[in-house]
This record gives sequence, structure tokens and C-alpha cells, in this order.
Amino acid sequence: VSVLLSGVLSSGHEVVYCKFGKQVVLASKFRVMSGSQSLSIACIAPPRDDDRDVTLHISLDGKLFSIGGAPFHYHESLEIADITPSYSNSLVGGTLVVLEIKENDDLGGVFGGGFDSSVVTIPASCYFGPEKVDAIFNPDTTEVSCVAPPSLIDTQVEVRVSLDGQVYSVNSVLFTYGEPSKKVSVARAPMTSSSDVILDYLPFSPDNCVFYEVGDHASLQEIHLSHGDLQPQFEPGIFEYFMLLSTDSTEDMVLRIRPVAAHAGAMITLGGEHVMSNRTVPVLLRVGENKLLIAVTSSNRLTTRTYVITVYVLMDHVSGTSLSFLVPSHGDLDPEFSSDEYKYSTVVSYDKDEITFLAASIFNDPVSVCLVNAPEAQLRELWVGPPRESTSRRECYVTPSGELSPQLPLDVGFNLFELQATTASGGALASGPEVLYEVL
Repeated sequence: VSVLLSGVLSSGHEVVYCKFGKQVVLASKFRVMSGSQSLSIACIAPPRDDDRDVTLHISLDGKLFSIGGAPFHYHESLEIADITPSYSNSLVGGTLVVLEIKENDDLGGVFGGGFDSSVVTIPASCYFGPEKVDAIFNPDTTEVSCVAPPSLIDTQVEVRVSLDGQVYSVNSVLFTYGEPSKKVSVARAPMTSSSDVILDYLPFSPDNCVFYEVGDHASLQEIHLSHGDLQPQFEPGIFEYFMLLSTDSTEDMVLRIRPVAAHAGAMITLGGEHVMSNRTVPVLLRVGENKLLIAVTSSNRLTTRTYVITVYVLMDHVSGTSLSFLVPSHGDLDPEFSSDEYKYSTVVSYDKDEITFLAASIFNDPVSVCLVNAPEAQLRELWVGPPRESTSRRECYVTPSGELSPQLPLDVGFNLFELQATTASGGALASGPEVLYEVL
């Protein structure tokens, strides 16, 4: 399938994508037409999914696709039911031959109800042996009419038909130059032409025009913040960020943001409200999670990209090594979990001999879970006492943030578990002082 568009690609651009309905494929080739600013894109249509009628969209990155699109239709396999006439007394050709396409009523016919013959831009074709001739297709009668080409000798040739010059009928019929004869050959696999296929284009009209843009017309160039640092560092092509603040560093609980558009004329909205590029906007924060959505729309209003900044505001004594949630597999934590609460207890039935923990760290660092190794009489004293430098640990596991820990053993009586954010190897993090959570 070939699509013709207007526009200019940036130098060095190497890939283009086509989307047929919901199916995305990489363009097989594309080039700028000589003497014009038109871009020719060729894509191989994927197998039909569900709908016969889909819309073909174009993308330069495989993520953002054109708003407009061109109609594309899948038809059933073509099968020739009859040929009239099946012979020619003349070797010079010129006989008008009509081939009838077999209708399959169980499948809604060859084309179904959504087919619009007015969008056909490539003439049908007939192949008499290796010779290709143009044909006329009548969608109302499902007949293909073509004129038999000349032949050098009296012979029989196989006749196939195609509606797009690429996919041919699943069977062929015989046409005789010389003595009259009429019979239909057995069905065979689809055949393709050995000659080069010349691709035509979907109609270039307002109804079928595929709009697209090249470059960062809907991107931010910079984001300036009054407090904190974005994680990861800002880049125009990255759209999700995290930032950690505390109440002592944000006394008025207001974050001031100054977004700068990459191109003049782009429209910026923050939380649904229009803001000017390179103008500072105050945003009121609350303790806990705050989601800020910055949408950038290109000047022609065809493309919109949204940047998401998750701002987590902690109490002043909570560090970047804190946990964001903690859930044991048995029992309920007392008190209810909070990032700035470090000591918990829970009651588990005596018939439970193992326990797991589901925990996540604020910066998505791994979480270590350890069973403290001490006599039962000392476990409660350790839990009640002040934070300590180290304890003897019986078993320790490091688990990715937000994933369930391995099973840890439970003894009848007191069991003390320590949890903290850590590195993948179990070492200390650089994002803040160590914070130890204890569950008795």
C-alpha cells in the first residue's frame, strides 16, 4: 500500500510506521518525490484483524500517529466463477473477456457492505499467462472485463485477475487461442507477478489526507521548578517524572513551575488551565502524592503531548529512603502504615508458620526484609527500644520495590522483622539517611 503526503522530513530520519486499524507495521520504504515536497510511503498491509474497513494512519516514531487517515478495505479471496468467452479465433487479440467473481454469501460477499468503489485508485488487471492487461471492475456485478492480448501461437493460457496488482485470484481459468474450448482449471495457491509492481497512491484529497508533523512541535524545551529536582533529569522526549519534597523545604506548600515550549505558538495547559510559555505558575501542594499534568499542543492543534510530574511531599522527618507502603500477608499493622511511622505490631494465628511482606520504597529502590535473630525475651525490648546501629539477623532477602518478599519463618511467640530501602546488593542508599521499619 502506498500513501502520498505533503511535508518535509528532518535530515537523517530513518523509520516511518503505518497503522491499519489497530495493527502497527514498519514502512517497507519511503522517499521524497523528486521535484516536489511530497513524501511517498509504502507499507505491507498486515493480515486482516476483524473489520474489513480500517483507517490507515502514519507515524514518524511509532507512538504518535496522524489524526487524519485514509480508508483501507480488506476483501475476501478472489475466486473466478466463469469466463465469457473462453476462446478467441484470432491470434492478434482484441477479444473482450468478462470474468465473473464468485460471491461467498456466508462471508457477506467478496467486499461486504462497507466497500466504496469510488476510492479505488488502481485499475483491475487480467493476466493471460505472463501478459498483463488493464481491466475494468464492476463492483455491482462483481465482474472484471479485459481485452485479450495477442498470442504468437495457438495455445491455451491460464487467466488470473487482480484488483490491486499485487494479490491475485486463488484459481485460474483457461482461455484458448484457436480451437474453442471451455473448462475451468483446478484451484491453486495464489500467484504473483514476476514483473515489477508499480504502486499507485491512495487518493490525495481533503477526505483522505493524512496530516502529520515533523519535529518537536508539541514538546517542552525546559521546565523550571522553585523546589526539588526531577527524576529523571528533564528531556523533551521523556514524559513521566517523579519529585520528592518535604514540608520543611516547601514551607508555603507552593511549587512554582515555569514551562518553556520548544516552538512558538504551542499551547500549554497545566491542570486544564491555559498558561503562557516561560511564565511562572504557582501550584498548591498537599502532603502526600500530587500529580501535575502539563499538556503541550502544537500551533496547528494537530498534536498534543502530556508531561506527568508526580510530586510526593513528605513530613520534614521522612527521607528519600522511606517506604511508601507495607502490607504483611497475615494480620493488620497496628498502627495503620504511614511513611513516617517506623514501629508496628501485628497478631498472627499460631497455625501460621510463614509470612511474607509486600513493600515499596518511595524512589522505587529494592527493599530488604530481615528476620532478627535474638532470644524471644529480647525481641520485644529491641522493638520498644531506640533505633540501633545493627542487629543479628537470621534471614534476609532483597526484593524489588512493589513485589512480594520470599516466605520468612514464624515461631510461636514474638518474631521481629526489619525492613528498609536498600541497593540491589543490600548496601546503603545515597538518597538519604537509613530508615528502618520494624514489625513485631
